[in-house]
Amino acid sequence: MAAEKATRAYRMGRRAEAMEDTRLRITEAGVELHGSIGPARTTIAGIAETAGVQRHTVYRYFPTEEDQLAACSAHFWGRHPRPDFEGRQAIGEPAERITHALKQLYAFYSEVEPKLVNALRDAVATSLLSAGWSPARGRENHALTTKTSDGPPI
Repeated sequence: MAAEKATRAYRMGRRAEAMEDTRLRITEAGVELHGSIGPARTTIAGIAETAGVQRHTVYRYFPTEEDQLAACSAHFWGRHPRPDFEGRQAIGEPAERITHALKQLYAFYSEVEPKLVNALRDAVATSLLSAGWSPARGRENHALTTKTSDGPPI
């Protein structure tokens, strides 16, 4: 009688968590460097050093510059959503409603301004314009933690 070999389904569990953590560290390193020195000056070596990984690890998660920019953009805009103006309709006085909306806008742009300035400055120096990116473009489909990006690559 032949012995039957029991098979066990392989689940990545802890390994999947470690991979997601590495992907997040690489993405956050990219966002940090894009904010401090700009996308055009950010290198794969710089991202790898900041994330504490090897260069080939960055390439394994993000094979192209566009993949890396898309992930950084989705991550940054996922953490910095545009103001929600739906609640302002409850404010009856038009002047108060406008004041409330402007305060939200000023707070939002004060928060994202450093990274936005670098992204807009470097858009000309990178492949963003040739890829069809424009500062006025709305939502895009990019993957990391969210499926949409509300602004330029950061």
